[in-house]
Amino acid sequence: MNRIEYLDLSSNHIKHIQSKTFINLIKLKKLYLHNNDWMPNFYHQENLFQSNIRLDLLTYGNGLTCNRSTISSMIINERPLTAEDCCSTYTDVYACEKKFRVDRYNLKHELSSTYSKTYFFFILYQKYILFGLIICLFVIICLITIYINRKKREFLAKEKLLLNADLKLETNLYDTKGMKYNQQGNDNSISYTDEDEYASIPLTTSQTDLSSIIHSQTIIPPLPPRRQFISNRPVSHSSTVSTTITSPNFSSLTTTHSCLQIKLDVLVLYSITDSKYIHDNIGQQLEDAYGKRFSFHFIHRDRMLGELDWLIENSCVTILILRKPYNQIHDYMKILSTYASLKCFIILINHEPNHRLISIKAREKIARLYRTSDIFEWNSDPKSLLHEQLDLFLEQNCGSATYVPD
Repeated sequence: MNRIEYLDLSSNHIKHIQSKTFINLIKLKKLYLHNNDWMPNFYHQENLFQSNIRLDLLTYGNGLTCNRSTISSMIINERPLTAEDCCSTYTDVYACEKKFRVDRYNLKHELSSTYSKTYFFFILYQKYILFGLIICLFVIICLITIYINRKKREFLAKEKLLLNADLKLETNLYDTKGMKYNQQGNDNSISYTDEDEYASIPLTTSQTDLSSIIHSQTIIPPLPPRRQFISNRPVSHSSTVSTTITSPNFSSLTTTHSCLQIKLDVLVLYSITDSKYIHDNIGQQLEDAYGKRFSFHFIHRDRMLGELDWLIENSCVTILILRKPYNQIHDYMKILSTYASLKCFIILINHEPNHRLISIKAREKIARLYRTSDIFEWNSDPKSLLHEQLDLFLEQNCGSATYVPD
């Protein structure tokens, strides 16, 4: 047996070959083991064919061969086959795999276990990523909600300030002695449209038209009677200069203001068509709320045109009550617009069925015409913003508030 050089064991259903199977065949040169179930692993079965130092050719599997090169054979005549001799051509077959696997069952088990672990960590990693994304999305939504709510509150606050006549910055542009007022045609013929109901309000006055009004009177008008007399007014009040009225001397008077020594507190102007409503509602509430501290004189502006400038000169403040439509121009507007130092508080009344707040555009035009930012819609609630601002307006311009007990 030890002299055999060529051995053909192909197609013999060989399943296992141990390292010592061919140990005695030291002269074996060619070994044919193809078409068998046996499959070597040259990188991990190191003792395979180590005794067969003259073995030049080995066949296995389905026509796979291990062939020692002729150059190597010439240099080193006797040496066992190596993995390089068998795997120089076949690198992707099982026999030439460098990764060790015991058998196919263990290989499948190892792959399954590795896949299970990898899949577990992959799922866990995906869950952490998803959880992080959900948290980030939640935080972003919260920040957006907070930002929108803050902007909404700022917008509502700004709109409220505008609706409450916060126009101080714009009225500073009109601190001049007077505004010239060009009026063409009949003042009462101004058109009224729902689209722009205040576009027709002129912002200047003509001094030519005023000359016949302001300087027309030659006698001193009498002091108008108070609407309601209150006996418990405070004795010391900043609005009262003197309690003496000098007798008029028509020959020596050059102006209409020289005889007046008593200054009024509040002059209330309104249209004659609103007389009943003013006396029964607004006037009564104003006197009940402020009559103990300030005196009120109610005059419908349409019949007191000649005395209007005289009354305004000698009043601390003027309350102007306007009913919608507010763009109806009367002669009294010419006189009011000539006073650069006019302290005017405007109350707007609106009895339309579909009552809506006055627009900002309309409020700005009224503010420019009368040069005041104190423009409010009437509200009978004593705790409303109108009464709060009116009380502050009267205190600042007519003296400190001094309540007199009943």
